[in-house]
Amino acid sequence: MNHKHWRKYFILYLDGELPDKARAHLKAHLLVCLPCQEELTLLQGHYQKARVLEKNAVPPFLWTRVRTRLNHENSTRRSWYDQLIPRLQPIAVVMLLMIAVFCGYFLGNVREPVAVLPEWPSEQIVQQAFSADVFEPNPPQSLGRAVMIIYTNPDEVVP
Repeated sequence: MNHKHWRKYFILYLDGELPDKARAHLKAHLLVCLPCQEELTLLQGHYQKARVLEKNAVPPFLWTRVRTRLNHENSTRRSWYDQLIPRLQPIAVVMLLMIAVFCGYFLGNVREPVAVLPEWPSEQIVQQAFSADVFEPNPPQSLGRAVMIIYTNPDEVVP
């Protein structure tokens, strides 16, 4: 016999929701099967106890009152550490900003040694700055070079 097949109908039978044809088959099986009879009797005892408990009605809004009380107790029982953290956060932010400002101020005022450049003519300074050997401020074929030669050494000018 397949007891597992019949056991799945026990709860429907006890609730009165089992169709008439299936109810008749289950009753016929219970007449011949002692283990199923014992299990159904045990299940009926549990159902009777549950029905007694169902008669005790729960007061309205019980869960709302319980939840309100729990929330109130949780809010009053917060530890000193949990209460201190939200108060210290603004202070920590201000301290970090002050540290950042002072570090920026002191790092910005570090004096670097200034290199003293020798007194060179501007052409030599430009040539050294660009470090290009081919750079000439006034190439020999330019008009500017010719004017510079005329003014600095008029004797070199070829007629």
